[in-house]
Amino acid sequence: MRTPELLEIIKRNDIAIYGAGEVGKKLYHILKIQNLHQRVKCFVVSSVSASGMSIEGVPLRAVSDLADENIFILLAVHEVIKSEIEEHLRMLHLSNHVWIYPNIWEIAFGMPLEVHTKIRVRDILRRQQADGYYAAAIRYLAIENYYKKNDIGYRAYVKMQQIHCEEKTAVKRLERFLHLIEDWERCGYREECDIMTDTDSRLFDGLHRFGLACYHEMEEIYAKVFPSVSFYAQVVSEKIYINREMLAEHFTGEEKEAIYDAQERMEGIYLAR
Repeated sequence: MRTPELLEIIKRNDIAIYGAGEVGKKLYHILKIQNLHQRVKCFVVSSVSASGMSIEGVPLRAVSDLADENIFILLAVHEVIKSEIEEHLRMLHLSNHVWIYPNIWEIAFGMPLEVHTKIRVRDILRRQQADGYYAAAIRYLAIENYYKKNDIGYRAYVKMQQIHCEEKTAVKRLERFLHLIEDWERCGYREECDIMTDTDSRLFDGLHRFGLACYHEMEEIYAKVFPSVSFYAQVVSEKIYINREMLAEHFTGEEKEAIYDAQERMEGIYLAR
């Protein structure tokens, strides 16, 4: 579904956000910035065990409660669990729904200024360095684990994902990443798969492909480039990118040292030239 069409649906309907995690909360903040949050009547999940729960002051309900209501559901979940949730909705005969993630950045930032344009990998990495983010380094470490260069990368990757999702989903995300690594090994870089950045080289989608580009020492990568906005930090959580405070809170000393070392090696390839 194209973003303008989706925005019209949001403006004209009562909305339920399916997903109480990072993506769901992010979507709500984006709709709030766009002054569309009044349309959100509830967050929903597969089941709710406690009554009176809420997120951002919005009621949290079981999705089965919506069976007799005229409400449109925005699926704010990661791709690895999208299919099972869609199957659950089919069983409940809830057909008015759409997976929001492909549109979420256009809703937040507007339409991209450039599509499928080449940008320099070092520019993105330099921005990551300036912002103090380590999520690309953790992905780099996982890629090295795949190639048997360490035995800590997978563990660090799952731990990173568990900061904002359940362990089961974190493991599924690792499995999906391994499929991406395997696909890159077989077919090489798929140029049609744009990462997403803004005009300040801040990367907000495509970290896995960016990590692979760094590992394979690519000079450029294709991207959609969005306008820079003042509310960037409100909708792109630092939990996604992992700063030193997050590392200190969630990772062991051995894991932190491995992550710092991976970051230094990436910077050595690109920023020491």
